[in-house]
Amino acid sequence: MENYSRRSFLKGVAVAGTSMAAMAAFGCSSHEASRTSQAISKQGVFLSEKWDEEHDIVIVGAGGAGCAAAFGAAKEGADVLVIDSQGSNNFTSTAICGGYTYFVCSGLQQEQGIEDSIDLFVKDTMAYGESCKEDVLRVFAEKSPDYYRLVTDELGLKWTGSVNLSPGCSVPRTLICDPAEHQRLIFQAAQDAGAAFAFDTTGTRLFVDGDGVVVGVLASDSKGRELALRAKKAVVLATGGVTQSPEFLEECMPGASAIPAHSSAGHTALMHDAAMQVGCQLYGRPWIYATEAKYPGYTSMAQYAELYIYGAVEVNVEGERYVDESLYWCNERTRALLAQPADPEHGICSWEIIDQAAFDAAVEAGPPIGLQDSTIELLVSAETYEELGEKIGAPALAATMARYNEDIAQGGKDTLFGRETVLGVGTEPVRPLDAPPYYAFKNAPHFDYDPATSFYVDTECRALNSFDEPVERLYMVGEIMLRTVVGNHYQYGLATGAGGTLGLYCGTLVAGLASLD
Repeated sequence: MENYSRRSFLKGVAVAGTSMAAMAAFGCSSHEASRTSQAISKQGVFLSEKWDEEHDIVIVGAGGAGCAAAFGAAKEGADVLVIDSQGSNNFTSTAICGGYTYFVCSGLQQEQGIEDSIDLFVKDTMAYGESCKEDVLRVFAEKSPDYYRLVTDELGLKWTGSVNLSPGCSVPRTLICDPAEHQRLIFQAAQDAGAAFAFDTTGTRLFVDGDGVVVGVLASDSKGRELALRAKKAVVLATGGVTQSPEFLEECMPGASAIPAHSSAGHTALMHDAAMQVGCQLYGRPWIYATEAKYPGYTSMAQYAELYIYGAVEVNVEGERYVDESLYWCNERTRALLAQPADPEHGICSWEIIDQAAFDAAVEAGPPIGLQDSTIELLVSAETYEELGEKIGAPALAATMARYNEDIAQGGKDTLFGRETVLGVGTEPVRPLDAPPYYAFKNAPHFDYDPATSFYVDTECRALNSFDEPVERLYMVGEIMLRTVVGNHYQYGLATGAGGTLGLYCGTLVAGLASLD
């Protein structure tokens, strides 16, 4: 089998044009086959006989990563078309996130006297992420200053405050900006460089020639017309995640479809299916997770407070702890929450519990992840944990907090779940939450993105098949390949930073490819 190349296999499948056999051969599950076989059989072949448009580069997805790739390719003189299923890119992950953006060896780190290095970043992230690709981590770190200089010095993006320390980091690397402005600036830069954008145009599958080379994208416009878009140099997928596909979420984690998705409406997994059809291997399904810290029913960051960053304890609706809060966002934490009793009014949710010292720290930090007026007004407060438990209907709260505080005071470690730090590697040791008054913030899970569940790429951002070989002329940037960089655990800001950095790098690379003419 070692001498049996994926390329020759794809060639055979392309000739046969048999949809279900192709799905089985590409290693997809029966659920994946059932959701994608219709898309394959609709055309019956991999290669279009007629092209509606031809461009050097076709990019699917106009978020931060897609725009960075478009800029990188267009500034090198490539003819670039970017398509996006939405009417604009005002609601991409880059545009609606908290503004956290992760860089290695950035100018702002240097200005604030923070010593960082590529080796230190790789060591931190390999340990924390567990399943990252070290060679790609090094490429991201090496190219990170390029994207920082582009958006900061050339485009004028402003950073606020100090460089932040993310979970999993031994030194601060995360910067904060206005996310909508970040998206606007990189979008405008791509347009100014000559890239063309077609919104309300949905990519649905990939065209592959008889040699297994990706040569184009099948898309549909707002009127339902199909367009065969030829890519003479490369196709770049920058389509985000799968969080707007309830079926996909259920395949990853039963019960996950009940968690609301606050991600872009374009995160439908259509191009994930298309990538699997041409042999790409999706990894990390068992590691998908939700994020937390929004008040139930809200989608705005104005009702968002990550109080566990300031030492909060998380309890279920009955007032009992159920997880080590220092795990931060991960599959284990989401599964633990889904197993808790539901709230009669808000369904799946929990409470973040803090004392006055944590409250003060969160107020000092401010938005997007601390406290502000719009989140302070949502807090429930009391002078004792007994009273707070009564106010929020959590009868076990007082006993829970008594045990937690005693553990920390006596041994510096929670004996129930083993929590020792506020939020994992690089963060402060936990302390008792014993300074009254006490506060509770109702905390609902939500899907913003799914970086742990995506495809792997190589050091040139080429999509990889299950043999760890590149799928020729198919590239990926942004959330669709983010597992390569973050592995199983997220460091905040890394999605945006890696999306922009690797997008810019990838765009420059594909512009230099020889045309398939």
